[in-house]
Amino acid sequence: MEADEAITFPRELDVDESNHAKFDDLAKSNFFNKKDAPMKEVFIYAMTLGYRNKIRVTLRKRKGSIPSATFKGDEPWLIKSIATAEQKELETLLDIKTIVNIAEEYANGGITLLYDLVFGTSPGDAYKKLDAHAREVANQNQPYEKSAAKSKITQLSYFLDLTESETLEFKSSLRWDYKQSNLNRAMEIIIAKSLVAFLNTKGGTLIIGVDDKKQILGLEKDFSALKKQDEDGFELKLTDIINTYVGKQYRTYVHVKFEKIDSKTICIVTIDKSSTPAYLSSEGKTEFYIRAGNSSQPLNVKETTEYITDHWK
Repeated sequence: MEADEAITFPRELDVDESNHAKFDDLAKSNFFNKKDAPMKEVFIYAMTLGYRNKIRVTLRKRKGSIPSATFKGDEPWLIKSIATAEQKELETLLDIKTIVNIAEEYANGGITLLYDLVFGTSPGDAYKKLDAHAREVANQNQPYEKSAAKSKITQLSYFLDLTESETLEFKSSLRWDYKQSNLNRAMEIIIAKSLVAFLNTKGGTLIIGVDDKKQILGLEKDFSALKKQDEDGFELKLTDIINTYVGKQYRTYVHVKFEKIDSKTICIVTIDKSSTPAYLSSEGKTEFYIRAGNSSQPLNVKETTEYITDHWK
């Protein structure tokens, strides 16, 4: 397992607004500003210090997003191993949201320590201390990295051990109707409805290619009905469904991954909670859905208004 492939962040990483000035000052300092991605370097060192000193601070108001693509090499593994060590469960490797949240909270917890270290000592001393701290944390958590590399745990196998819930749903296909044994575009609206419900609630995971009894069906029937009959074509069609029935602005909340099991391709769709209400628009109608238990439920106008007022305070 290559380090760069070990983790895919669902979003950019944030800092708390109250600490943003310190992050910014450090990124502009002589200590960091010659690096390719100084804000990312500040985040990594702050996170390491926060973890080493067990200072974890919840973000109250997010600001200063750090592009996830800047984390490369061993850095994603360091982030992942810290979260796994914190949770003391190897299954944490599959919970990317928790991994990111823990990293952000430790970075915000360690930022003051980093600030005092950089601006309160000579650069040479600070470099030595930070490198020593980083090596210490990496060595401490190395067993988790080795376990992850050897583990046969996959995201799909983990979800197959669960039942449908407020944050998990299984769908047989994207467009293929197994009951009628033909292409049925009405299936696209069913997928869009589920996406809207997840967006409007807590986010969640939609597994496509597995029915609600956990029978592995695969995406091959869907592939056969696409112009480009592969994973790339499938993702393009999913993007088109989101753009058509939900809105282009919501595509950034949806993250797509493919896995194979028994030679069949399965799509794992991770949906983040939306920062704004999402609606399903089809055939001239606009509907609002949320997840309630293990299903997507529509709300009427009164219920929608009350829900939006309470949910997006």
